[in-house]
Amino acid sequence: MPKIPKWLGDTMEVVFRKMVHPATVVAVEYIPPRLKRVVLQGDLGQLKFVPGNVVEFRVSDREFRHYTLSAFDPGRGQCEVLFYLHDRGVGSKWAAQLQVGDTVKMMGPGGRIRYNRELQHHFFFGDETSLGLVQCLQQEALSRGHQYRAVVELEKKHYCLLDAMGLQAAAVGKSYEKPGGEAIAHVEAAIHFEAWLQGMFYLTGRARSIQAMRRYLLQRGVASGRIRCEPYWAEGKQGL
Repeated sequence: MPKIPKWLGDTMEVVFRKMVHPATVVAVEYIPPRLKRVVLQGDLGQLKFVPGNVVEFRVSDREFRHYTLSAFDPGRGQCEVLFYLHDRGVGSKWAAQLQVGDTVKMMGPGGRIRYNRELQHHFFFGDETSLGLVQCLQQEALSRGHQYRAVVELEKKHYCLLDAMGLQAAAVGKSYEKPGGEAIAHVEAAIHFEAWLQGMFYLTGRARSIQAMRRYLLQRGVASGRIRCEPYWAEGKQGL
């Protein structure tokens, strides 16, 4: 979302007040080198959350940012967000400053990604900004005995994050010249598409990588209705 006047942000909170959920930071954990896990506590028990949903935070008087929940516990009134601290924008700087005792304003949940509990096969694709989503969807798949594969584009120095988080995912290199290139090569070699055509494909992270992966999947016979896309960032843009 681009910058908006402060009065408009205030008005949005009033108009959509039923969707605004105050929450308090009750725990913070750092996962080197650039991840920050934040646990929030509030009156969240009635939220209709589906794994994969995003929430929106007001990160300044004039700006809102979307983030995917990495965990949600309605019984305890808690949710968790895994922030990738890239230090490039207002959202990252806001997340870096969060500490226990702070109160935030959370809107949602919603978004394009919703785990389809009726299907048996699930494929997750993303990058550093998607690790919270991969954690959430992996836990959902394991709890239901579903088959899943995850491929994550990472800087080489970030490969260690998968083990640190206990994620069962394939790490591939990130190319700025050929978005999604190594991920597509991995999928071509590792996945037998006959068994996966009736599954669901969740594509997140960098917009150009998502576009490349989506084109590839369509060429391999995956129906467009089986592909869900949620770009988290794009070169030259802020506030997706």
